[in-house]
Amino acid sequence: MPGYASAAQRPVRQALATTIADRLVVEGRRENAARSYWAARLGRTPARPPEWGAFLVAGMFVAYLDSVVPVTEPKAAALLGATVPRSLPAVLELELGVRPDRERLRATLAALAHAKGEGMPADVVGLVAAGFSATAHGDDVDALVNAGRFYLRTTVERDGTTLYRLLHQSLADHLRRSPTGVRAHAATVDTSAVPASATVVFDRLLAAVRGGAWGRWSSAPPYLLRHAIHHATEVGRVDELLTDVEFLLHADRATLLSELHRASSDDARTSAEVYRRAAHLWSSRHTYDVESRRWTLALEAARMGKPELGQRIATGPAPGGWRPRWSTAFPFGGPGRVTAATCADSDTGTVVVAAGTTGTVVRLRTLDGTPVGQPLAGHAGHLSAVEAARVDGRNLVFAGGADGHLRLWDADSGHLVDTFPARCGWINAIAAARRGDSVLAITCGDEAVRLWNPLGTPPVPPVVSHRWGRAVAVTEIEQRLHVITVANDHGVRVWDLADGTLRYPPMRAHRDRVYSVACTTLNGDPIAVTGGDDDALRVWDLADGSPIGDPLLGHTTAIAAVACTTVDGRPTVFSGGLDHTIRLWDLPSGTCRETLQMPAAVTALAVAPDGGLVVATESDVMILERSPGGRA
Repeated sequence: MPGYASAAQRPVRQALATTIADRLVVEGRRENAARSYWAARLGRTPARPPEWGAFLVAGMFVAYLDSVVPVTEPKAAALLGATVPRSLPAVLELELGVRPDRERLRATLAALAHAKGEGMPADVVGLVAAGFSATAHGDDVDALVNAGRFYLRTTVERDGTTLYRLLHQSLADHLRRSPTGVRAHAATVDTSAVPASATVVFDRLLAAVRGGAWGRWSSAPPYLLRHAIHHATEVGRVDELLTDVEFLLHADRATLLSELHRASSDDARTSAEVYRRAAHLWSSRHTYDVESRRWTLALEAARMGKPELGQRIATGPAPGGWRPRWSTAFPFGGPGRVTAATCADSDTGTVVVAAGTTGTVVRLRTLDGTPVGQPLAGHAGHLSAVEAARVDGRNLVFAGGADGHLRLWDADSGHLVDTFPARCGWINAIAAARRGDSVLAITCGDEAVRLWNPLGTPPVPPVVSHRWGRAVAVTEIEQRLHVITVANDHGVRVWDLADGTLRYPPMRAHRDRVYSVACTTLNGDPIAVTGGDDDALRVWDLADGSPIGDPLLGHTTAIAAVACTTVDGRPTVFSGGLDHTIRLWDLPSGTCRETLQMPAAVTALAVAPDGGLVVATESDVMILERSPGGRA
């Protein structure tokens, strides 16, 4: 205290110190003793007074004395010391009463009374303070914070930002109840009630990200991303944030997860569950950017049977990307895995046909995923392959698997048309091909590749002796139909459909088993794309069997499925892996243009007639589509 530092002021200092100590310590003890006495006489538990400490109050009062004219007589000092308040809020009011900037300083401290966590940064303090006083501006927030420094504690954020909060809860409680001035207090104050000032704070923060100071959640400071949910919880408005897609995308994951249970409306509870499921996937990755979060949230919404919410999430401020059209869980009726999927024509329009390890085949509308008829049941155990074709005016579905039998189903009625042993062992893949006026079913199995007339005539020659075939495709090379097969022996083979001869020796650039194949054209020439256990995609020139370019690398585990199409006018291949990703590759450049994180291993891919991507994961079947204004 500069005014009391001289030797002449020593008696004054002693008088002040003695009087302040008597009032804060001795009188405080007397009051506590009296409180305990009367409580005991009345049979009650004595009320516990707020604990702020005599030393802390004395220190604040001494800081206040710096702002008033010092006294020079011991008697006057004793009188001044006797005015020392008995509480921190009273000391604060004493100092505010003599400051010319009292209104702005009070608003600043009131803003800090609502700080969450380690404290509030200055830019947020200024924004909130303006809600309590029209004279409080962000421009002078640093000066006001410095003026109130004796009532504050500070910490430093990871990025170097200083955070402020009041040093004692009693100050925060007082200013939250009286942010703009002292009120007459009732004998008992309910400190558990939510003060109106908390609503002012939340409204100010929300307005700042919805067109105000920050304009969007992506620009909001870390404090708001971490603690907006706590401010919402305090005023009972959690649902407003949980139904705000952009907030979900940018909010701090750890703090938001802890508050999801407070959702009350149906929409908010749905959003909370979507977020909870998506966050489980995020926790398995070290980094997850905003667009990856957007995709995962959209996908989980669709998997929960809320495709409209999924599409709303996926269609963000920037156009483009992919979104789920729908997703449905496969009806296993027990443990199982989806193994195959394709598209088929039917009387009700195009349907997705999917099969699983429980021997069930389902038909789903490509438009919305609703089931068409009952599941096609009757297969004995694991199914590995499905295909569809129109034969003699009938829409047929072919299915096969572990029992080695090829079953033909009517895609419209769901009736079984025929069943017969395919004579190729376990059927791993089926393709359909038109040869002349006939449609042939090609079965690729553990023991051979065979051709069949779907209406039940004996096998059609040729029979290809080829073991451990895993996938099959059909394409035209130099105006002749050829069958492309891939196998466990690392080989890719190209057979002439007419006579079963190999066009050239097996292509063996893969270093492990090959599981998938699809065909398309590149610059007018037929090509095949293959993938397997070596985590690599290979592109082949089918005219001479030579590899095109380097392998396409990116997957971290086996590639189980590939599908070729055109995206934005460019030849494109989708690859699905056991690493829970789908990758979109631009074939002319050989670059990966997009990666979609999936909730489980991808087991099958197909392209719907309308351009949608049919995806089977371990437990779900879904269609993905380009968002409006899509870009790749």
